[in-house]
Amino acid sequence: MLASIPDRLQRETPISTRMARLLFVALALTVPALVLTERNRAPVAAAPLITLEEIASGLSRPLSIVDAGDGSGRLFIVEQTGAVKIRHANGSISTFINLASKISCCTGERGLLDIAFHPDYETNGYFFVNYTDLAGDTVIERYSVTANPNVGDPNSGVLILTFEQPDVNHNGGDLVFGPDGYLYIGSGDGGGSGDPGNNGQNLSILLGKILRIDVSGALPYEIPPENPTAQTGADEILAYGLRNPWRLSFDALTGELYIADVGQGTREEVNVVAAGDSTLYNYGWNVMEGSLCFNPPTGCDPRGLTLPAFEYEHADGNCSITGGYVHRGSIAALYGAYIFGDFCSGRIWEARNQAGTWQITELLDTSMLISTFGEDAARGLYVADWSGGRVYRIVEYGPDADGDGLADNDDNCPAIANPAQEDTDADAFGDACEVAAGTNPLDADTDDDGCEDGREALVLQFPPTLGGDRDPLSFWDFFDVPAPALLPGATGGVRSGAVSLADVLAVLRYAGTTAGGPANAHGADYDSDLNANGMIDGQEYDRTQSLDPAKPWRSGAPSGTINLSDALVALAQAGHSCI
Repeated sequence: MLASIPDRLQRETPISTRMARLLFVALALTVPALVLTERNRAPVAAAPLITLEEIASGLSRPLSIVDAGDGSGRLFIVEQTGAVKIRHANGSISTFINLASKISCCTGERGLLDIAFHPDYETNGYFFVNYTDLAGDTVIERYSVTANPNVGDPNSGVLILTFEQPDVNHNGGDLVFGPDGYLYIGSGDGGGSGDPGNNGQNLSILLGKILRIDVSGALPYEIPPENPTAQTGADEILAYGLRNPWRLSFDALTGELYIADVGQGTREEVNVVAAGDSTLYNYGWNVMEGSLCFNPPTGCDPRGLTLPAFEYEHADGNCSITGGYVHRGSIAALYGAYIFGDFCSGRIWEARNQAGTWQITELLDTSMLISTFGEDAARGLYVADWSGGRVYRIVEYGPDADGDGLADNDDNCPAIANPAQEDTDADAFGDACEVAAGTNPLDADTDDDGCEDGREALVLQFPPTLGGDRDPLSFWDFFDVPAPALLPGATGGVRSGAVSLADVLAVLRYAGTTAGGPANAHGADYDSDLNANGMIDGQEYDRTQSLDPAKPWRSGAPSGTINLSDALVALAQAGHSCI
């Protein structure tokens, strides 16, 4: 995010991504080449595992994506300019709260920086924000939701913590509740190149630290008894020696704390703290930048300092880490990996600890300025583009079922190894999938039922108890659609397991209507017209939708779902078989 651009590259307005990359690459070439140790080996590229699906746009400098933990399916998106937006489960966007009148934005890295919902938000309605006020200082406040769950009360603010920021950059800004119920705060070193005030190593101030406070007791907060308070310094401090932590997250399975810390001009680092470990760690800034000496540039004393778990160099446009999450969601290929990115280069990586050696693998190279990652209630992953004002869901790119090096998403013959992917008849199916090119897509009969796959909407799916045994060798294939010649508009079946709407509608058209048919899913005869729209119910795949009279088969149901019961009735009326 903007809060992590190195000092010499700061600017008040975003530059284009392409120009940013060229500039950062040019600057990187001035840094001597560095050899990473085996413990911290350099990122490598791999076959694509993920892709991005846009879920929100038109945002103003998004910096945080948070689930409230209330089961609503909403995502709360923090805009640096002062508002928190809700992305509802239906895709709509609304404003939850707007604090623009209280914040300083957006000189340097100031603004509204994060939001965190109390672990008991469902019952107490409390949420916390971190922002820079009109004087540029850090403010952490507690707010309450109104009687409307989609609106926060801007007049309910209660001051929790504030401290001075000497410069416009390195404000940190993270807020996250840990598994212990305490509020963790990431604080930058206060700005200026190289930490001129030596704030990161100064235990008497809150800059350049990870703080931990208890906001569930007496106001404004209490000090957790587990905090390492034996040092002479501020009791809120959990760790120090940080430049600009962006972002913090906990592994939902192990409880480990991941701290991504933005480097100066050479290294970006990630520190990992074991669950329940309250040791007062010193991560070295500004004595060291990652595993390298910084002040002095050579011959520094690393005793008492904790080196990063892993790091990466400034090269190929990399310049500013954006921390993410250990994935504990549904993308099997990413499970257990720490997912993170770089603001400047737009790259997304995974990191895995393999017997003490961290392996970093590039997952995706984007054109985004990656400002944050986020999670939903199911641990699904999201990423924000700061300059583009968009939020994306990270989804699985797709398996490689035939092992031909092409993900099934890009493979026009996902069941047969065919690297060349020749398609001489230009029917969007590789020749290796077809018995005879130019006749019918998917001429193969993979389930040996005597009906070509291209004439089946689903292969090897349901047992006969769910609707009849049309297919003695594989029970039945949901239905075996008649030959395309008899069905104008038929596209052939799909092998992915999804039902082809075009095929269903074509079969319904072929079936026509017959009086006295059996009851459909709505309890009405097949040839009824209960919604009085001039279309027999058996010819509509969902008669409850608002249908377009201009479309003869009225196939535009907003839900995109198919009334399978009605489709089966139509098939029974047709009495057809695979031909």
